[in-house]
Amino acid sequence: MLRAKDLQTVSYLVSIFTPQLNFSVNNILTEMMGKFGKVLDGQLMTMPLPPEAPAEIPRLTLSSNDQGLRLEISPARTSLFRFRRKNDTDVDSAEFLLLANQIFQTYLDVTVAVVGRLASVIVKYEALQQPGIEVAKHFCRDERLKTALTRPTTSRFTHTRYTNHLDCLG
Repeated sequence: MLRAKDLQTVSYLVSIFTPQLNFSVNNILTEMMGKFGKVLDGQLMTMPLPPEAPAEIPRLTLSSNDQGLRLEISPARTSLFRFRRKNDTDVDSAEFLLLANQIFQTYLDVTVAVVGRLASVIVKYEALQQPGIEVAKHFCRDERLKTALTRPTTSRFTHTRYTNHLDCLG
């Protein structure tokens, strides 16, 4: 049976959305490298774009040397990613959220921005022998498990908003 406690964390993402700010790549880069250069010690990428380019496109990307962290900065959104590395058994959420808070506070201080929204995404997985059937057992009606899901490679899962259940179609 699929249980939440058995899932392993693959990655975290935390984003702040900043509708109004004083955006200067040079000022942001100077502050970020000064305070977080030991953590974000990998590849640095800046993308000079014309002023009419969409504000969601990152102008600055910083990453850690081991590819476990990536910071993407655009005028509309700043996102910090934490990816599980090969040697990690799990990703420490408390440590990541503390770092995200420090990075975002520095960013807000430099840009004099106001946060309009905050978003967070956690990606988890569990390696299963027959993933289709395990997901079906968790989400589908019992009568569907006996017939439609005997072919897990061809089964589809659909969600009906009005009935709040998943119906499995063969």
